[in-house]
Amino acid sequence: MDKYPPLQKTQRIRWIKISKPGTIKLETVQDGKMDVKLRDASVTIVKCPTARFTGPEEEKIRCRGDKDKLYMETFGVPPLKLEWQHDLGGKREVTTVESLNPDPEERAHNIYPSKQITIPLALDLDTLGQHIYSLNSITDGIGNKVELFSVGNRHKPEYTRSIAVLKPAEFAFQGCRAGETVNLLHGHDTSLTINAGYHDERDGPWKLMVQYTPEAAKAKGWTRELISPERRHKFKVEGPGEYRLLGARGNICNGDILSPEVCRVVEVPQPKVEIEWKKLHECSGDVGVTANLVLHGTPPFRIYYTTSHNKGPETTNSTVIDGSRGEITLQPERSGSYVYNFVSLSDKNYKNIPLSGQVISQTVHPLASAMFSGTSGRGSGRETTVQSCSGDVVEVPVELKGTAPWNLELQVVGPSGTETIQETGIKTDQHSIKIKLPKDIDRDGGTLLVDLISVEDANGCKRTLAVPGVPVKVRRVKPTVKFYAKDGARSVQVLYGEQAHLPLRLTGDGPWVVSWRYNSRAERVRRQRFTSANDVLSVTEAGVYELLEVRDEQCPGTVIVPEHTYIVEHVPVPHVRLALESDGTQARNGSWIRPPVCVSKEDFIDLRLKGGPPFQVMYSATRNKERPENHQFSSIQEIYRLPLQTGKSGRISYDIVAIGDSRYPLDERKALRESQILKWEQQVLARPTAYFKTDTQLSYCLNDAFLPRSEFELSQDGLMILEGKAPFFVDFSIQNMASSEVRNETMKITSHEWQVKFPDYVFTTVGSYIVNINSVRDSSSCEEIVNETGRRQLWVEVAETAMIVPYERRSDVCVGDLLQFQLEGVQPWTITYRFNDKVQKTIQKTPKYTTVANAPGEFSVVSIAHQQAQCQTTISDVRLTVHDIPSARVHHGTRFEESIREGEQAEIVFTLIGEPPFTFTYQRTELAQYARGRKPKVLETHTVAGITSKEHSIFSSAEGTWTVTFIADKWCRYPPAKTDPTIESI
Repeated sequence: MDKYPPLQKTQRIRWIKISKPGTIKLETVQDGKMDVKLRDASVTIVKCPTARFTGPEEEKIRCRGDKDKLYMETFGVPPLKLEWQHDLGGKREVTTVESLNPDPEERAHNIYPSKQITIPLALDLDTLGQHIYSLNSITDGIGNKVELFSVGNRHKPEYTRSIAVLKPAEFAFQGCRAGETVNLLHGHDTSLTINAGYHDERDGPWKLMVQYTPEAAKAKGWTRELISPERRHKFKVEGPGEYRLLGARGNICNGDILSPEVCRVVEVPQPKVEIEWKKLHECSGDVGVTANLVLHGTPPFRIYYTTSHNKGPETTNSTVIDGSRGEITLQPERSGSYVYNFVSLSDKNYKNIPLSGQVISQTVHPLASAMFSGTSGRGSGRETTVQSCSGDVVEVPVELKGTAPWNLELQVVGPSGTETIQETGIKTDQHSIKIKLPKDIDRDGGTLLVDLISVEDANGCKRTLAVPGVPVKVRRVKPTVKFYAKDGARSVQVLYGEQAHLPLRLTGDGPWVVSWRYNSRAERVRRQRFTSANDVLSVTEAGVYELLEVRDEQCPGTVIVPEHTYIVEHVPVPHVRLALESDGTQARNGSWIRPPVCVSKEDFIDLRLKGGPPFQVMYSATRNKERPENHQFSSIQEIYRLPLQTGKSGRISYDIVAIGDSRYPLDERKALRESQILKWEQQVLARPTAYFKTDTQLSYCLNDAFLPRSEFELSQDGLMILEGKAPFFVDFSIQNMASSEVRNETMKITSHEWQVKFPDYVFTTVGSYIVNINSVRDSSSCEEIVNETGRRQLWVEVAETAMIVPYERRSDVCVGDLLQFQLEGVQPWTITYRFNDKVQKTIQKTPKYTTVANAPGEFSVVSIAHQQAQCQTTISDVRLTVHDIPSARVHHGTRFEESIREGEQAEIVFTLIGEPPFTFTYQRTELAQYARGRKPKVLETHTVAGITSKEHSIFSSAEGTWTVTFIADKWCRYPPAKTDPTIESI
């Protein structure tokens, strides 16, 4: 782009140095001694607009859900227009706000002071990631635009702010599910681990609040704050009891506590065994020893024993027992003396605890069999579990085989002891044994192990059993459910159409089935299955959600009150209304009627915007029920001054179509409902104006009245266009340029188009006239405006009568002669002539008219007109007779040859065609056979004049060819004079 604008040869540039803002106005400019007409004679000079962020420049780190503000300071002449961008995760959103003007009245009075405006930008930091805000450009009310986010300014801190939004860390105990405990071994240490499922290093270190409640009543508990610089934190336990994670706080965010938040530590006793030796009875002939073991500790158990045969060396063996009771049957393959010694015992927690043993032998018969329902009866693994959620009695199903009735012996092993139960006289092979729960198990819950000891059938054959036992799990801690409340608040706000995820905290053994309802509607109770102790309830509707029931895999539970309710609210959608209802009156259709204004007069309406700025508003403007035009504006202020369209006259209707803010982006597809649409109307009155539709010069003839000519209707010349409200009163002036005489006329016009006419005005002199539109008034109160086309002047040319005069004063001409005439008047001329009784017209644009007579006959000019066939004059004295060209024949031909004898003469006859007297020239040339391809030689030439007859004879004895080369009669001759072939012929 050139540094300076291109100049014409007569133009010059002069620079004026300005040191302060203001308005520079050119008063006068002279070119030599003449004043120069000024255009755009004033210019307003202001300080360049600027914008910057205020406040700390370093990067902010915030937590998700926080609210923050950025402050943008702008400086310049209002109204200012600011554009900035928001970058997040590779996506860019550009926002433009307009009409930043603290005092609109100053602009209305053409006052241009620079203003400093501070714009607060409220931020809802709900999205994780790096938020970068950059100022792009600022434009002031004069139109000066400054690009801020250019290559050179991109990294300047005053134009950029960065906010990192973090997700709160989530903490829970590791390895402490509901119902499980952490074992503390005798003489050993153990530790608990608090783990962060999600964390951000910038949020660390974290302060973890832990509460310890000892198991022993006399022990002293504590509440401590642990510092964790990493995501996983271990600490040593100080004794058995309950450790509870109360809260977590990072450097930026308050952490979330997930389940399990409680961990129970239990001191595990060393394992021990009670051994009962029994000899086998001889019911079947099998011989062996049975050792019945009652084990105390944590399965699985491994018991080590030695075998000695006939006092020989000992061999060591071991057996794994998965339950608290086991049976080892020793059946030697050969006879002899055997010594069995149980030497040590291990369980899940302890290894090689010393034991003692004994020797026993016995022969037994086969016994009846029994096993718990749901087990295979083989091996030592348990295959079923009996659950008890309430009541002090539990039923255990048993399957029996053999001869009824049976007597059954069972053993119930609990944490504090063992109880043997006798069940006699069982008559059915499917039987349920009722076992009364120990008081401590019934009160606190726990696990019982029920084993079958022996069974005796009707034959009195008794057999010791070693079938899988059945664990009885007694639960007195019921599952619970509640809503998780962060910072004590059980409420959330979401956008319309988005899901709200309500955090749950569940205890017990999953999965869980939870019943809940919405807004206390009993008919809308819903049941939903959850698999995680920290699951969420996803909903979309606003209202109060209430938890009603919970059940885990085993037992029904309880709902924790008052944490059983959660409130979901919708973020209010943005809306718009008039800032001042006094700006108009409301019609029946809900539309506000604004006072009418004149064309080009500035007008505006103040709108009040509600929501989260910045706002984006789309509205439509419809002029005179034409097709609506959509427009859009942005604003960061709650009051926006919207300029109204007053450039053209008509009735304009405005409708707010859609509105968006920082939380609800503008979406033109989601139009407002009819009841939400803000509508207003305004009548824009046309200012009266008048101008001529064309600037074509009108032509009249001398002494014509100033009335429309018929040809004006086709060309629309002299047609005046009026805009405004009829009737109109127009003041004209008609100036005769030759005499400088001016005549004023005032016309009342009732239509919007008027053909210029002044019936009383007659053109009395030849020359130019000017018709000026001086002023126009209509029935409205709007001031007149001068039309941009400037066609308020009409030129009229008055011409004298057209004439045609021949160059030569003669009445007879020949075919082929040039006919030349002089034309008088204003071009173009229209000439009407008659030739041989046929009337024709020709149009000439030059004052000399030349034509050619190509045929004999009578030619006369009928009339002549000029100025587009105006000012026609009848002509009667221009008449010409066109005569034909004369000709001659030699013996009725043009050439003559005749054969004669030498010495004789031949008669040569010339026939003359035309009007006597004739003059002609003839010649003799040599015969063609002597020429031998060349032009024959002329031998003699003669001219004869004054011949009054039409035949002429001569005699000759010379050899040759006779030819007529020239002839003239009374009017014409041959050959004629040469003419220009481009000349028009009549």
